Amino acid sequence: MTKKAILLFLLLGILTVGFITSNSSYTLRLVPPLSPSPLQGTWKITSVLQENNATSEQWLGNTILFTNDYALLGNYLLPQPRFQLKKVTASSYIDINQTADSGSYTHKEDLEFLSLSDHHLFYCELLPQKEDELILYLFNNSYLVRKISDTVDKSLLNSPNITDITNITNPQQAHLQSGILLGLRSPNNEYRTLWLAADDRQLAPLLQTKAIVFPRRNGFYELEVVALHQGQQREDFLLAKPLAGYKKKKEPQLSLDPLTWEDKVGSIQRKICYVGNDFVSLEETIVQTAVNGSTSEVSKLLTLSVDSLPAIKAVKISDITKPGTMPALQTQVEQVPLAAPLTEGNFSLARNKGYWQLIRRLANEPDLPLGIIPPSHILFYNELSIPWPRVKNHVPQAEDVLTSPNEDLALVFTSNEIIVYAMFHQKFAATPLLKIPLLAGEELIMTEWALGHYVENWTLTMQSCSNLQSEA
Repeated sequence: MTKKAILLFLLLGILTVGFITSNSSYTLRLVPPLSPSPLQGTWKITSVLQENNATSEQWLGNTILFTNDYALLGNYLLPQPRFQLKKVTASSYIDINQTADSGSYTHKEDLEFLSLSDHHLFYCELLPQKEDELILYLFNNSYLVRKISDTVDKSLLNSPNITDITNITNPQQAHLQSGILLGLRSPNNEYRTLWLAADDRQLAPLLQTKAIVFPRRNGFYELEVVALHQGQQREDFLLAKPLAGYKKKKEPQLSLDPLTWEDKVGSIQRKICYVGNDFVSLEETIVQTAVNGSTSEVSKLLTLSVDSLPAIKAVKISDITKPGTMPALQTQVEQVPLAAPLTEGNFSLARNKGYWQLIRRLANEPDLPLGIIPPSHILFYNELSIPWPRVKNHVPQAEDVLTSPNEDLALVFTSNEIIVYAMFHQKFAATPLLKIPLLAGEELIMTEWALGHYVENWTLTMQSCSNLQSEA
């Protein structure tokens, strides 16, 4: 890959959708495919750099083709490939990735990753190394990929083994595979993750871990809230650590911001409200007492990029929505008598009768919905395949519900349990498959579905967690 091609790719991405604010430490935007593609040509997976599960060897030696019109990974064809551009600091990448050659990045401040996607069903991530070399992140494994030709042999598309790339996550087979990671938060700010998998509507044993474990395009991460005490000052920070390849000696050094705490004592409590692949929402409550004895208390909602953690840098609504959304929202707010002004950084995601919705917080008022659908790069699966009234008819005490994208599994939430049903033709089976007790006041903060190939992959990951618990 030439430097000019990479620069062209980045420049067009900026001109097309714009960078997020210049003081942000990340960039995450969908960009259209270029002509010519910066990846144009034939590539080959030459070695496994980091192996996290048993699927890595099957990809070794496979060919990858990139053209303006399609991408071919092994035998999986992706028409009209779409790329997502993400920027991370080089120092952070080196700290958390054992396969990184630190000497290759000493002269760089930021690294640009290219993510390949197809309707949110398939993901891999590519990190350019040299003109003819990439690192490929696929199914929690990493590979070295070398360019073997600037051209593409289109006759390879005529192979009888070529299949649609969506089959890599949802193979054409007689049975369905679905799995879901559920993140839960208790009132005392403790967290756990449940993993529930089903094969042909038959449940595997429930797995759970006493932490929030969530998937990203380059592997699984653990999210935790860490409290830092300094005299009469206390502040919560969020840390996101990769499950594999993390170098503990490189853990970030947390410190209190002198400007925030100057001549004050008290606490800043942060609790997680939503966890996604690239973003996390939280509720921040600041209670401080100044030297003159005056006390202030402020509670607000924030949405952050995972890549910016542990820094608390709020994302703006305009950063994640389409152009023109903010003026429409401002108009809606102005039409409400005595409505408080719309603050761009004060928003989060919350559950409401089977859906995630964007909400904002007003002082001394209930949180209000923003009235816009969460963008797909914030949240992937946010559809309900059964009407809410039908859910209430079947389970009158239902407060929330989740349905699999395969429409084979449903999870109904009540105040004290999760009732798991098999689904047939958008209807619940008569008898539940499983009932999972909830702790008092426990709330849902994460819903990550896996389909097809991913189910086995995610199961292996959850089984490898050190604090795993298994329940029949």
